[in-house]
Amino acid sequence: MKGFACIFAVFLLCVQVATFAQVTAEPARTDRFQTALDYYQKSDIQAAITELQEYLKNSPDDALALSWLGFLYLKQGKTDDAIRELEKSVEKVQTAEALNNLGNAYASKGDLDKAIGAYESAISIDPNRVWTAYNLANLYLKKQRYDDAEKWFLQAAQGISDNAGIHTNLGYIYFQKSEWEKAVDEYKKAASLAPNDATTHLNLGLALYRKGDLDEAASVLERTVELDPSNYSAFVTLADIYLNKGVIDKAISNFSKESEIQTKEFIQHHNIAVLYAKKGDYNSAIREGREALKIQPNDLGVINNLGWIYYKKGDLENAVAEFKKAITINRNYAVAHSNLAVIYQEQGKKQEAAASWSEVLRIDPKNVTAAISLGNLRFAARQFRLAGIAYKQAYEADPTNPHALNGLGLVAERTGKLDEAIKWYTQAIANNPNFAVAYNNMGVAYEKKKDYEKAISCYKKAIELDPNYADAKANLNRLNTK
Repeated sequence: MKGFACIFAVFLLCVQVATFAQVTAEPARTDRFQTALDYYQKSDIQAAITELQEYLKNSPDDALALSWLGFLYLKQGKTDDAIRELEKSVEKVQTAEALNNLGNAYASKGDLDKAIGAYESAISIDPNRVWTAYNLANLYLKKQRYDDAEKWFLQAAQGISDNAGIHTNLGYIYFQKSEWEKAVDEYKKAASLAPNDATTHLNLGLALYRKGDLDEAASVLERTVELDPSNYSAFVTLADIYLNKGVIDKAISNFSKESEIQTKEFIQHHNIAVLYAKKGDYNSAIREGREALKIQPNDLGVINNLGWIYYKKGDLENAVAEFKKAITINRNYAVAHSNLAVIYQEQGKKQEAAASWSEVLRIDPKNVTAAISLGNLRFAARQFRLAGIAYKQAYEADPTNPHALNGLGLVAERTGKLDEAIKWYTQAIANNPNFAVAYNNMGVAYEKKKDYEKAISCYKKAIELDPNYADAKANLNRLNTK
């Protein structure tokens, strides 16, 4: 019977801090310029802009005034106007303040490459501009240029060591680079700075989970759901951790909390059904499987698993019904055909089993298990030619498979080709030296060739490998009697 696996989704959340405009130092200028600054201090941005516009009519080449005007436009959200004035300013005099604000304007417009260029120019003028470095790092992070983002976040951290966002984003970078130790270290720094932030704890828990520290990850994620009882990602990961640790009841509990948060998601019910089945609580497993199908009625995985649960419960009638339902939805769903074949064989319905294995091979001609199983059924029905075709199909898919080789030997032996049979058995044993069945069958072939010494040797080897092998014992006793 084919088993199944749970499906889990794990999400990484990264704190992104938006870029911002920086105010330049107040200049010593005419009364009109000072009036503009006074308006700015009173938060009357439009009045400040009007005064600067009037001032610039008489002093159009004043780079600082242009920089201020661009900054004020940026405060109003007028990105294009801001870029126009700031570009004029840096054409005349490149200052770190103007370049920083120009970078902010480009970033607001979505022109990341130009924003990066402006920020880097600002830092080249003033290497101590840590917030410009921070903004630059965020843009590189957005472009997934992780090495560059790491460089600038580390530079920003030298002057802004108490900023949780920097450490969170560094943790994210190391997470993306699969550097789990570094990711955990940065997320721990972030968590110490933001002890009551659920997202920070979630990030730390996920990094610990990936690092393999399941106990510590579980502890951190339990803290996450204390801070945020609706944190879906934390419950997902906690369920997976407890499943890996074999704590099925806690895994079920966390999957249940997921389903309360995401009421339209069928996968939680599916996973709970799987876990109840692992516990042997088949009625609860069936109930959860039915809940999953209410949300997604034609999901083949859920239907097949329901069939498997009924099979484990011993309810073969309902198991068959579920597998048939899956096949009705998708005739080419090989898993359901395989499971049906297994049940039919257990019920002694050999023709139905053979038909199901044939369907599997129609869908997947290289399915070795199906070919060998079909060959065994054909051989038991004394349909040696058809059995040989099935075993040959298995052999062509996997020339080293001892069961396929043994099957070909059986067909050759039953059709009187004893030397060929011995050749196949020899190959089977070469690929599995502990294959007692092949030794016994080779003994039968040697006995038919009247090579009794080799036959006895084969029977003895089969019994040595499997002391409870009744057929080999009977064959050896019969030959000894002769």
